Amino acid sequence: MKFFVVAIFALYGAALVSSALTPEEEEKIFDHWLRKHNVKVPHNEAYNKWRANVIKKLNKIEEHNENFRSGKVGFEQVLNDLSHLSPEELKATKHGIVIPDNYKHDADKVAPVVTRSKRADIPAYWNWADKGIVQPVQYQKCSDCYAFASTGVIEAHACRYQGQCSKLSEQESLECTNQCNGGWDEYVYNYSKNNGGLTLLSNHQYTVPKLAQCASDIKRNPRAPRTKVVDWKIMPNDTYTIMHHLYNVGPMFVVVHIYDNFYHLGGGIYDAPDTPTKTWHAIQLVGYGTENGKDYWIVKNSWGTNWGVNGYGKLIRGRDIINIESTKVSYPIIGS
Repeated sequence: MKFFVVAIFALYGAALVSSALTPEEEEKIFDHWLRKHNVKVPHNEAYNKWRANVIKKLNKIEEHNENFRSGKVGFEQVLNDLSHLSPEELKATKHGIVIPDNYKHDADKVAPVVTRSKRADIPAYWNWADKGIVQPVQYQKCSDCYAFASTGVIEAHACRYQGQCSKLSEQESLECTNQCNGGWDEYVYNYSKNNGGLTLLSNHQYTVPKLAQCASDIKRNPRAPRTKVVDWKIMPNDTYTIMHHLYNVGPMFVVVHIYDNFYHLGGGIYDAPDTPTKTWHAIQLVGYGTENGKDYWIVKNSWGTNWGVNGYGKLIRGRDIINIESTKVSYPIIGS
Protein backbone atom coordinates (compact mmCIF):
# COMPACT_ATOMS: atom_id res chain seq x y z
CA MET A 1 0.00 0.00 0.00
CA LYS A 2 1.22 3.48 -0.83
CA PHE A 3 2.75 5.31 2.12
CA PHE A 4 0.83 8.50 1.40
CA VAL A 5 -2.51 6.73 1.84
CA VAL A 6 -1.51 5.52 5.31
CA ALA A 7 -0.29 9.00 6.22
CA ILE A 8 -3.51 10.56 5.00
CA PHE A 9 -5.64 8.30 7.12
CA ALA A 10 -3.44 8.49 10.18
CA LEU A 11 -3.64 12.27 10.10
CA TYR A 12 -7.37 12.24 9.24
CA GLY A 13 -7.18 14.59 6.39
CA ALA A 14 -3.76 16.21 6.36
CA ALA A 15 -3.07 15.45 2.72
CA LEU A 16 -5.09 15.00 -0.46
CA VAL A 17 -6.70 11.60 -0.93
CA SER A 18 -6.33 9.96 -4.32
CA SER A 19 -9.69 9.31 -5.96
CA ALA A 20 -8.30 6.04 -7.32
CA LEU A 21 -7.78 3.99 -4.17
CA THR A 22 -7.51 0.29 -4.81
CA PRO A 23 -9.76 -2.12 -2.88
CA GLU A 24 -6.69 -3.19 -0.89
CA GLU A 25 -5.94 0.41 0.07
CA GLU A 26 -9.54 1.02 1.08
CA GLU A 27 -9.41 -2.15 3.19
CA LYS A 28 -6.29 -1.02 5.04
CA ILE A 29 -7.69 2.45 5.63
CA PHE A 30 -10.93 1.04 7.02
CA ASP A 31 -9.08 -1.48 9.18
CA HIS A 32 -6.98 1.34 10.63
CA TRP A 33 -10.15 3.33 11.33
CA LEU A 34 -11.75 0.35 13.10
CA ARG A 35 -8.74 -0.15 15.35
CA LYS A 36 -8.28 3.53 16.11
CA HIS A 37 -11.88 3.96 17.23
CA ASN A 38 -12.28 0.47 18.71
CA VAL A 39 -15.35 -0.21 16.59
CA LYS A 40 -16.69 -3.77 16.44
CA VAL A 41 -18.46 -4.81 13.23
CA PRO A 42 -21.54 -6.95 13.94
CA HIS A 43 -21.71 -8.79 10.58
CA ASN A 44 -20.36 -8.83 7.01
CA GLU A 45 -23.16 -6.73 5.58
CA ALA A 46 -22.41 -3.96 8.05
CA TYR A 47 -18.69 -4.26 7.33
CA ASN A 48 -19.14 -3.51 3.63
CA LYS A 49 -21.61 -0.70 4.26
CA TRP A 50 -19.47 0.91 6.95
CA ARG A 51 -16.33 0.67 4.84
CA ALA A 52 -18.07 2.39 1.94
CA ASN A 53 -19.33 5.15 4.25
CA VAL A 54 -15.90 5.79 5.76
CA ILE A 55 -14.15 5.97 2.36
CA LYS A 56 -16.88 8.21 0.93
CA LYS A 57 -16.64 10.57 3.88
CA LEU A 58 -12.84 10.57 3.79
CA ASN A 59 -12.89 11.80 0.20
CA LYS A 60 -15.53 14.43 0.99
CA ILE A 61 -13.54 15.57 4.01
CA GLU A 62 -10.45 16.01 1.88
CA GLU A 63 -12.33 18.14 -0.64
CA HIS A 64 -13.38 20.34 2.26
CA ASN A 65 -9.89 20.46 3.77
CA GLU A 66 -8.45 21.73 0.49
CA ASN A 67 -10.71 24.75 0.99
CA PHE A 68 -9.56 25.00 4.61
CA ARG A 69 -5.90 24.99 3.61
CA SER A 70 -6.54 27.65 0.98
CA GLY A 71 -8.38 29.85 3.49
CA LYS A 72 -11.83 29.57 1.91
CA VAL A 73 -13.36 28.13 5.09
CA GLY A 74 -12.30 28.53 8.70
CA PHE A 75 -12.46 24.97 9.97
CA GLU A 76 -10.94 21.57 9.36
CA GLN A 77 -12.85 18.32 9.07
CA VAL A 78 -11.68 14.94 10.38
CA LEU A 79 -12.81 11.34 10.33
CA ASN A 80 -14.17 10.27 13.70
CA ASP A 81 -16.22 7.50 15.27
CA LEU A 82 -19.37 8.75 13.53
CA SER A 83 -17.92 8.28 10.06
CA HIS A 84 -19.40 4.84 9.40
CA LEU A 85 -22.97 5.90 10.12
CA SER A 86 -25.57 6.62 7.44
CA PRO A 87 -27.69 9.82 7.55
CA GLU A 88 -30.56 7.76 8.96
CA GLU A 89 -28.36 6.27 11.68
CA LEU A 90 -26.98 9.68 12.59
CA LYS A 91 -30.48 11.08 12.89
CA ALA A 92 -31.56 8.18 15.10
CA THR A 93 -28.59 8.28 17.48
CA LYS A 94 -26.92 11.70 17.43
CA HIS A 95 -29.75 14.23 17.51
CA GLY A 96 -32.74 14.51 19.81
CA ILE A 97 -34.45 17.89 19.85
CA VAL A 98 -38.20 17.93 19.32
CA ILE A 99 -39.55 21.46 19.58
CA PRO A 100 -42.94 21.23 21.33
CA ASP A 101 -45.99 22.00 19.19
CA ASN A 102 -47.06 25.64 19.40
CA TYR A 103 -44.14 26.35 21.72
CA LYS A 104 -43.67 29.96 22.78
CA HIS A 105 -41.14 31.26 25.27
CA ASP A 106 -42.62 32.19 28.63
CA ALA A 107 -42.23 35.96 28.57
CA ASP A 108 -41.51 36.04 32.31
CA LYS A 109 -38.45 33.82 31.78
CA VAL A 110 -36.90 35.75 28.88
CA ALA A 111 -34.01 37.93 30.02
CA PRO A 112 -34.09 41.55 28.86
CA VAL A 113 -31.60 42.66 26.24
CA VAL A 114 -28.51 44.18 27.84
CA THR A 115 -28.53 47.64 26.28
CA ARG A 116 -25.35 49.46 25.32
CA SER A 117 -25.76 51.92 28.18
CA LYS A 118 -25.76 49.03 30.67
CA ARG A 119 -22.99 46.96 29.16
CA ALA A 120 -20.17 46.25 31.56
CA ASP A 121 -16.70 45.11 30.64
CA ILE A 122 -16.37 41.38 30.20
CA PRO A 123 -13.15 39.56 29.26
CA ALA A 124 -12.37 38.98 25.59
CA TYR A 125 -12.05 35.24 26.26
CA TRP A 126 -13.92 33.00 28.65
CA ASN A 127 -14.26 29.23 28.93
CA TRP A 128 -16.16 27.55 31.76
CA ALA A 129 -14.55 24.24 30.82
CA ASP A 130 -11.33 25.64 32.31
CA LYS A 131 -12.99 26.61 35.61
CA GLY A 132 -13.70 23.18 37.09
CA ILE A 133 -17.50 23.21 36.89
CA VAL A 134 -18.03 21.36 33.57
CA GLN A 135 -18.16 17.55 33.65
CA PRO A 136 -16.32 15.35 31.09
CA VAL A 137 -17.61 14.97 27.53
CA GLN A 138 -20.18 12.17 27.12
CA TYR A 139 -21.31 10.01 24.18
CA GLN A 140 -25.01 9.79 23.44
CA LYS A 141 -26.46 6.64 21.85
CA CYS A 142 -30.01 7.64 20.94
CA SER A 143 -32.14 10.75 20.35
CA ASP A 144 -31.34 12.04 23.83
CA CYS A 145 -29.10 15.06 23.28
CA TYR A 146 -31.68 17.14 25.16
CA ALA A 147 -31.01 15.05 28.28
CA PHE A 148 -27.22 15.40 27.97
CA ALA A 149 -27.25 19.16 27.38
CA SER A 150 -29.82 19.98 30.07
CA THR A 151 -28.28 17.64 32.64
CA GLY A 152 -24.89 19.12 31.80
CA VAL A 153 -25.91 22.70 32.50
CA ILE A 154 -27.69 21.64 35.70
CA GLU A 155 -24.40 20.01 36.79
CA ALA A 156 -22.41 23.15 36.03
CA HIS A 157 -24.78 25.51 37.85
CA ALA A 158 -25.16 23.15 40.82
CA CYS A 159 -21.37 23.08 41.09
CA ARG A 160 -20.89 26.82 40.77
CA TYR A 161 -23.71 28.00 43.02
CA GLN A 162 -24.29 25.10 45.43
CA GLY A 163 -20.92 23.36 45.63
CA GLN A 164 -22.47 20.13 44.30
CA CYS A 165 -19.90 19.09 41.72
CA SER A 166 -20.75 15.42 41.17
CA LYS A 167 -21.70 13.82 37.85
CA LEU A 168 -25.47 13.52 37.46
CA SER A 169 -27.49 10.87 35.61
CA GLU A 170 -28.55 11.51 32.02
CA GLN A 171 -30.22 8.09 32.11
CA GLU A 172 -32.68 9.34 34.73
CA SER A 173 -33.21 12.60 32.84
CA LEU A 174 -34.25 10.78 29.67
CA GLU A 175 -36.14 7.86 31.26
CA CYS A 176 -38.26 10.27 33.30
CA THR A 177 -39.04 12.69 30.46
CA ASN A 178 -39.27 11.67 26.79
CA GLN A 179 -36.78 8.79 26.68
CA CYS A 180 -35.08 8.29 23.28
CA ASN A 181 -37.82 10.10 21.40
CA GLY A 182 -36.24 13.53 21.44
CA GLY A 183 -37.06 16.26 23.91
CA TRP A 184 -36.59 19.78 25.21
CA ASP A 185 -34.62 21.47 27.98
CA GLU A 186 -37.71 22.34 29.97
CA TYR A 187 -38.69 18.67 30.24
CA VAL A 188 -35.60 18.04 32.36
CA TYR A 189 -35.77 21.38 34.18
CA ASN A 190 -39.37 20.63 35.20
CA TYR A 191 -38.52 17.06 36.20
CA SER A 192 -35.76 18.33 38.50
CA LYS A 193 -38.03 21.03 39.88
CA ASN A 194 -40.90 18.64 40.62
CA ASN A 195 -38.75 15.83 42.05
CA GLY A 196 -36.28 17.65 44.26
CA GLY A 197 -33.32 17.46 41.88
CA LEU A 198 -31.55 14.70 39.95
CA THR A 199 -29.77 11.55 41.04
CA LEU A 200 -26.05 10.87 40.68
CA LEU A 201 -24.61 8.96 37.75
CA SER A 202 -23.20 6.50 40.28
CA ASN A 203 -26.79 5.65 41.28
CA HIS A 204 -28.14 5.28 37.75
CA GLN A 205 -25.65 4.58 34.97
CA TYR A 206 -26.16 5.28 31.27
CA THR A 207 -27.39 2.03 29.67
CA VAL A 208 -28.94 3.12 26.35
CA PRO A 209 -30.26 1.40 24.27
CA LYS A 210 -31.56 -0.36 27.38
CA LEU A 211 -34.23 1.76 29.07
CA ALA A 212 -36.30 1.26 32.20
CA GLN A 213 -39.38 2.81 33.72
CA CYS A 214 -38.78 6.14 35.43
CA ALA A 215 -37.52 5.52 38.96
CA SER A 216 -37.54 8.86 40.71
CA ASP A 217 -38.31 7.52 44.19
CA ILE A 218 -35.75 8.43 46.80
CA LYS A 219 -35.01 4.85 47.91
CA ARG A 220 -34.05 3.63 44.43
CA ASN A 221 -32.43 6.80 43.14
CA PRO A 222 -31.77 9.27 45.98
CA ARG A 223 -31.70 12.92 45.00
CA ALA A 224 -28.28 14.51 44.82
CA PRO A 225 -28.39 17.40 47.30
CA ARG A 226 -28.59 20.91 45.87
CA THR A 227 -29.49 19.92 42.30
CA LYS A 228 -33.10 21.10 42.25
CA VAL A 229 -34.00 23.50 39.45
CA VAL A 230 -36.21 26.25 40.87
CA ASP A 231 -36.48 28.33 37.70
CA TRP A 232 -34.71 29.03 34.41
CA LYS A 233 -33.88 31.92 32.13
CA ILE A 234 -34.18 32.13 28.35
CA MET A 235 -31.92 34.37 26.30
CA PRO A 236 -33.13 36.81 23.65
CA ASN A 237 -31.58 36.66 20.18
CA ASP A 238 -28.85 39.14 21.07
CA THR A 239 -25.19 38.21 20.96
CA TYR A 240 -23.97 40.53 23.71
CA THR A 241 -26.80 39.59 26.08
CA ILE A 242 -25.91 35.91 25.65
CA MET A 243 -22.22 36.69 26.27
CA HIS A 244 -23.09 38.78 29.33
CA HIS A 245 -25.10 35.98 30.95
CA LEU A 246 -22.65 33.29 29.86
CA TYR A 247 -19.76 35.06 31.60
CA ASN A 248 -21.66 36.33 34.65
CA VAL A 249 -23.95 33.34 35.27
CA GLY A 250 -22.67 30.13 33.66
CA PRO A 251 -22.96 27.55 30.86
CA MET A 252 -26.10 27.37 28.74
CA PHE A 253 -28.28 24.88 26.92
CA VAL A 254 -28.45 25.73 23.20
CA VAL A 255 -30.30 24.26 20.22
CA VAL A 256 -28.67 24.16 16.78
CA HIS A 257 -29.75 23.10 13.30
CA ILE A 258 -27.42 20.32 12.15
CA TYR A 259 -25.67 20.52 8.77
CA ASP A 260 -23.82 17.62 7.19
CA ASN A 261 -20.32 19.02 7.71
CA PHE A 262 -20.93 19.56 11.43
CA TYR A 263 -20.56 15.82 12.12
CA HIS A 264 -16.85 15.86 11.23
CA LEU A 265 -15.80 19.17 12.73
CA GLY A 266 -12.15 19.24 13.77
CA GLY A 267 -10.08 22.31 14.57
CA GLY A 268 -10.70 25.90 13.53
CA ILE A 269 -13.92 27.92 13.69
CA TYR A 270 -17.08 26.49 12.14
CA ASP A 271 -18.26 29.19 9.76
CA ALA A 272 -19.61 27.53 6.60
CA PRO A 273 -22.52 25.08 6.94
CA ASP A 274 -23.19 22.99 3.84
CA THR A 275 -26.20 20.66 3.49
CA PRO A 276 -28.97 20.98 6.10
CA THR A 277 -30.19 17.74 7.67
CA LYS A 278 -33.48 19.32 8.77
CA THR A 279 -32.87 18.06 12.29
CA TRP A 280 -32.13 19.81 15.57
CA HIS A 281 -29.57 19.07 18.25
CA ALA A 282 -28.80 20.30 21.78
CA ILE A 283 -25.32 21.19 22.98
CA GLN A 284 -23.83 23.25 25.80
CA LEU A 285 -22.51 26.78 25.35
CA VAL A 286 -19.50 27.12 27.65
CA GLY A 287 -17.43 30.06 26.40
CA TYR A 288 -16.42 32.57 23.77
CA GLY A 289 -13.34 34.21 22.31
CA THR A 290 -11.73 35.79 19.26
CA GLU A 291 -9.09 34.26 17.00
CA ASN A 292 -7.44 35.98 14.03
CA GLY A 293 -10.19 38.57 14.00
CA LYS A 294 -13.01 36.00 14.12
CA ASP A 295 -15.37 35.99 17.09
CA TYR A 296 -16.49 32.53 18.19
CA TRP A 297 -18.52 30.54 20.68
CA ILE A 298 -17.12 27.49 22.50
CA VAL A 299 -19.55 24.57 22.66
CA LYS A 300 -19.48 21.19 24.36
CA ASN A 301 -21.08 18.35 22.41
CA SER A 302 -22.27 14.87 23.45
CA TRP A 303 -20.67 12.96 20.55
CA GLY A 304 -17.57 11.82 22.41
CA THR A 305 -14.04 13.22 22.50
CA ASN A 306 -13.25 12.43 18.86
CA TRP A 307 -15.59 15.18 17.67
CA GLY A 308 -14.13 18.68 17.38
CA VAL A 309 -11.16 19.08 19.69
CA ASN A 310 -11.62 16.66 22.60
CA GLY A 311 -15.39 16.96 22.27
CA TYR A 312 -15.49 20.77 22.10
CA GLY A 313 -15.95 22.99 19.06
CA LYS A 314 -15.71 26.63 18.05
CA LEU A 315 -18.59 28.23 16.13
CA ILE A 316 -18.51 31.67 14.54
CA ARG A 317 -20.16 34.19 16.87
CA GLY A 318 -22.59 36.97 15.95
CA ARG A 319 -23.91 35.42 12.73
CA ASP A 320 -26.48 33.06 14.25
CA ILE A 321 -24.56 30.18 12.66
CA ILE A 322 -26.78 27.05 12.52
CA ASN A 323 -29.35 29.08 14.51
CA ILE A 324 -27.25 28.91 17.68
CA GLU A 325 -28.31 32.37 18.88
CA SER A 326 -31.98 32.33 17.89
CA THR A 327 -33.64 28.96 18.57
CA LYS A 328 -33.31 28.24 22.30
CA VAL A 329 -30.62 29.44 24.68
CA SER A 330 -31.34 28.85 28.37
CA TYR A 331 -29.82 28.18 31.76
CA PRO A 332 -31.27 26.74 34.99
CA ILE A 333 -31.40 28.40 38.39
CA ILE A 334 -30.50 25.92 41.14
CA GLY A 335 -31.91 26.09 44.66
CA SER A 336 -30.38 24.79 47.87
